[in-house]
Amino acid sequence: MLRYNNIFIIVIVIALTAGCKKEEVPSAGNLIDNYSFEENGVFSTSGWIINNAEFSTLVPENGGDFSIKITPALFPAEGTADFIVLNLNGNKTLTAKCKMNVFGGWTGKVQLLQQIDPEVTNVIASFEGLDNTWQDVNLSANVTFEADDVLILRLSAGSSISPLPLQFVLFDLVELEIN
Repeated sequence: MLRYNNIFIIVIVIALTAGCKKEEVPSAGNLIDNYSFEENGVFSTSGWIINNAEFSTLVPENGGDFSIKITPALFPAEGTADFIVLNLNGNKTLTAKCKMNVFGGWTGKVQLLQQIDPEVTNVIASFEGLDNTWQDVNLSANVTFEADDVLILRLSAGSSISPLPLQFVLFDLVELEIN
């Protein structure tokens, strides 16, 4: 009987781990804990402010089990996932990286934004992609922040006056480093 219990346990362990995909490890300086939109094997947007976003199981190589799927919002709103960094002051070097895949002939966008006050937001760096394949996005910039400025890393599917279900953007393996 003990022998069959051991075999049963081994089969259960194999079954539980068989569906898990290898997930790339983020760089040591990455500020984003939830860089692959999953925690403990479950889709998560913890640490992100989202609009028109849900999960997808389409992932890049080494992207784990989930990516975030963002659809265009009804104009003038925007389908986004924002990661916010507060309390920056002085000269900073910013580096942002991610994987992006665009569907339905749409445009996906990754931006580094500096919000000076609720009425003024400056685009520090931006990338727009149209490719229906996992593409590498790399942004970098040198910026001077004042004490109350806010840094926003924005993943976007934009807006539309008539969003279509097959128009969306996937993002995964997001990194943000500040030096």
